[in-house]
Order: sequence, then structure tokens, then C-alpha cells
Amino acid sequence: MALFIVLFIPWTVRNYLIFHEFIPTNLAHGLDLATGNHLGASGELEPYELNDRLIGQYGYLKANSMLLKEAIGFIVSHPLEFLKITFYRISMYFSVARPTGFWFHLSGWSRILTLAFSAIYSAMLFFLGFCGIWKIRDLGEKNNARLLFFMLVMMPLAIIGVVVETRYRSSVYPFFAVFAGYAADLFWQKKAGWKPVIYVALALSANAIFDVYRNFGRIIEKIWLLTN
Repeated sequence: MALFIVLFIPWTVRNYLIFHEFIPTNLAHGLDLATGNHLGASGELEPYELNDRLIGQYGYLKANSMLLKEAIGFIVSHPLEFLKITFYRISMYFSVARPTGFWFHLSGWSRILTLAFSAIYSAMLFFLGFCGIWKIRDLGEKNNARLLFFMLVMMPLAIIGVVVETRYRSSVYPFFAVFAGYAADLFWQKKAGWKPVIYVALALSANAIFDVYRNFGRIIEKIWLLTN
């Protein structure tokens, strides 16, 4: 905690000298929360007209505060809608239908191949990772793998109620890699069992189909952009 505080002091002081407010991080929390939580929100980081309008009228500092209140008001007054959008965010976060490797400097076949290998990689990582998580119960009550699992869970929890982008799951990949390595070793030794394979494959496939169904129009649009 002491190291954390020391690292943030210069930035916090800088923000206070400029904005005359206590801002230990940045002015994005209200903007992001409102972007992901309003009527008609998809849960993704998309342009939101109210953000631009309030920033243009009041500046970032006041607009962020107003948008924070707006988002909290929406969550309190529309809890079921908030839960629905959050469910969509969870689905998008763990969808194997969403490749991670997208680079603006690539084009043509370079971009297509990057996306293809990225999709294969994320699908393997999620499949083997969830199989490994399933099998950590076999290690007994006292095992350090549970700590890694709870650290993994903390990553999506930090943003799952706000907005989701595919790149945001980069922080869980190292943890999934550990569990994926454990599962791969079990498969090599033929000790994995059939239950995790079937259940994880069905869950990931169902979620991918649901994600594709919800965003079919956008997927076709992106495929068209890739091929033109």
C-alpha cells in the first residue's frame, strides 16, 4: 500500500494543481460508466452522444461528475436493465468469437491471418484454461491454485459493470495460461476426464453462438471491411 501511494502521489498532485480537485487516477470513470450503462447501451465502449454534449458544455471535470450521477441514477432506477447489460458484458468478455489480435497498421491477408491465429489462440486458452480451473478441485483443499483463480476473477470484476472491450481481457490471459498448461498436462497424461471437456466446450460454444447472434450485423460489417 505504501508503494502504491508513493507512486500515485506525483500524479495526484499534478491533477490537483491543474483541476483543483482530488483526482488520484483520471476523469474517465464517470464517462465510461455512463457509456456502458444507459438505455440502449450494448455494454461495449461505443460513442455516447451525452458524453460529447456534456464535455462540450461543461468540460471534462464537471461532465465526468454529471455523467457519474447519470449512470448511478440509471442503475438504481433500472436494475433489471443494468443486470441484462452486465450479462451481455460477461458474454462478450468470455466469447471465443471475439479475436484479440487487431492492429490498425495491418491490412489484407496480414490482418486476416492475425485475426485468425488470434481467434484460435483465445479459443484454446479459454477452453484449456476453464478445463484446468475445473480440475483444480482434484488438488485438494489446500492448494495455491485457488489463489490464482481468485486473482483471475478480480480482473473482469474490475470492469464488468462498466464497459467491455476485447483488449480488456489481456490481463486474465496470464492466469488462464497457467490453468491451460495444467489442463494440457492432464490431457497428455490422459487424466483430464470427459466431464470438463464436454461441459466447457458446450458452455463456450453456446456463449459464442449467443454473442454472434446478438452482433451478427456488426460481424458482417467487419468482414466486409476486411475484404475490401
